[in-house]
Amino acid sequence: MNQLELTHIINAGHSIKARFHRQSEYDYFKTVSQGAASTLWAATSDQLTERGGVFIEDCNISHAVSADSQSKVGVRPWSIDTDDAAKLWHLGEKLTETVFPI
Repeated sequence: MNQLELTHIINAGHSIKARFHRQSEYDYFKTVSQGAASTLWAATSDQLTERGGVFIEDCNISHAVSADSQSKVGVRPWSIDTDDAAKLWHLGEKLTETVFPI
């Protein structure tokens, strides 16, 4: 799809449909380069120096949104719940029979 540049055509259709329904956000496809950009940004950004545990999207640190948000972007509360993260960490240790330093 990327080689044929069909992503541009599909994205244009989604944009038109969103405007018709008076929506500011719409689903879109990224090219391979666009898809890799956030990973490369995370690996090289000074904004992330000595800072871990953040969610990124579109070459930036994502922001928290409410659980009932209709937005297609942002991090929902359950994704950044520290209690759930600790439980998941301990479950992973139990299932792998390995203790990892935190």
